[in-house]
Amino acid sequence: MAQTLQYFNEVLDFFREGPFHEESVPAAPRLLPLAPAKRLTRSPAGTTIICADIVLRGALESTGDVQLYGRVEGSVRAAVLVVKDKAVIEGDVIADDVTVRGGIRGSIRARKVLLCAGSSVEADIHYSTFAAENGARIEGNCRYVDDPLSQEDTPAATRGAVAPAYRAQADTSSQQAAHSEAVA
Repeated sequence: MAQTLQYFNEVLDFFREGPFHEESVPAAPRLLPLAPAKRLTRSPAGTTIICADIVLRGALESTGDVQLYGRVEGSVRAAVLVVKDKAVIEGDVIADDVTVRGGIRGSIRARKVLLCAGSSVEADIHYSTFAAENGARIEGNCRYVDDPLSQEDTPAATRGAVAPAYRAQADTSSQQAAHSEAVA
């Protein structure tokens, strides 16, 4: 790079001092080396890309951005998650920013959720900012939460609080049925 700049400066000097130079022509500016370009990224971790032919079973955790083209059978935690057209997640999603073009079955906790046209979501969604384009399919509950990433408002905690009540009803009805059979 330095040799290239030196060459161009020599060429400019030739034309400044050579036979084509006239006093009325302003001097060409000297070329200065450019500062290295800064790369703009959301996080120092960069972007993780899960290709279309990948099936990941288990938890996926990243402090950076994740672009998913494949399939995840498990939980996903990332700063920014983009679920591409044919990608699928079967599990819980926790991220600052979630954009869904493919499918999610499970739960979503994110500060910002965008469901694009053609997406299919079967999930309980806890969000601060939510948008859905025409053609996005949603099955589940959507709930505004001030801080969806906090532990007290987790979808799992909500499911855990509801599930024992159902179990208690089921146990009660089975006990009543057993009692009725014993009496008869």
